[in-house]
This record gives sequence, structure tokens and C-alpha cells, in this order.
Amino acid sequence: MRILIGNHIDPSIRARGDMRAWTQRLFWFARPGDLLALCYEPDAEFADYALAHTGVRREDLTVLAVPPGVWGEKLLDPSCLTAPAFLDRVRAALGPSGADAVEEVFALWPSAAVARFAAAVSAADRYLGAAFFAQGGVLRNGGRLPALPDAIPPPWRTSGDGDSRHDTGGP
Repeated sequence: MRILIGNHIDPSIRARGDMRAWTQRLFWFARPGDLLALCYEPDAEFADYALAHTGVRREDLTVLAVPPGVWGEKLLDPSCLTAPAFLDRVRAALGPSGADAVEEVFALWPSAAVARFAAAVSAADRYLGAAFFAQGGVLRNGGRLPALPDAIPPPWRTSGDGDSRHDTGGP
């Protein structure tokens, strides 16, 4: 299972209006067993259309709408990802395996809010760059770039597969 977050550009970067249609593109990324978090209940006709092209059955997905935030259902309020009631719904959807069922946390817009969410469901290690984003890092901020190598471990630190291309010595 992966957790896919249908969020959008951080509000501190630019003003937005109604982003519901834009965030629904998350359905194109979905695989059987995935949990999708959106700012509202998706348009059924669009979901069926996208999933018909990807071969994923709607009943093989879990779709959760975050609680309406400061923008109602038009935008995903980043703080709503860690609302206790929403986290309870996510944990219930993960089932008895809990965070062990999560292979990846993916967001349309990586952010500190998604890093806080991933940590809250004990899946921070499955959100690529979680440590970087948890510090408020964004790739456009050159002052934060030195943190990137420590936040995203290279493959040779984590693979353990014995393949010399992944070892620190290289081929």
C-alpha cells in the first residue's frame, strides 16, 4: 500500500482558488490498495474515467477526504492532514498492519505538512525527503540545499543488496 496525498502548492508560495479538479489527477498515479487523501469527495465520473485507463478498480482504493479547512473543500488545508479525527481514519484504513502496510508516502506537492502527516502515521521513513521537508526545506531555497544530502540517503547507504554499484566504493 502507498499513501498518496492530493495536495497542491503551499499557500505561502502563491494564491490559489478552487484546486479540486487539479488534485484529482492523483487517480492517474493510483495502484490497487492505495489510500488517496483529497480535499473533498472526488468526482465519480472523473475517477471512473481515469481508473478505466489505468486498469485500477475503484473498490481497490481507499479515498479519504480531509476535514474542510480554511478554504472549505476547494483546497487541502495542510494543517488538516494532522487533524486527530483524520489521522484516526487513516490509521483505521491501514488496518491491523498499521504503518507496516505503507510502502510509500507520495504528495503532489512535497511539504513540511506532508512530513508531519507521515510522521504522525509512523511512515516518515517512507516519505522521500521527509527530514528535509520537515525542516521547512523547499528546493527553491538555496539556503536549505545543504540539508538535502542528509535528508535523502543515497542508495548505497540503504540497499544492503551486495551489488557493488550500490556500495560506497562503486565499480
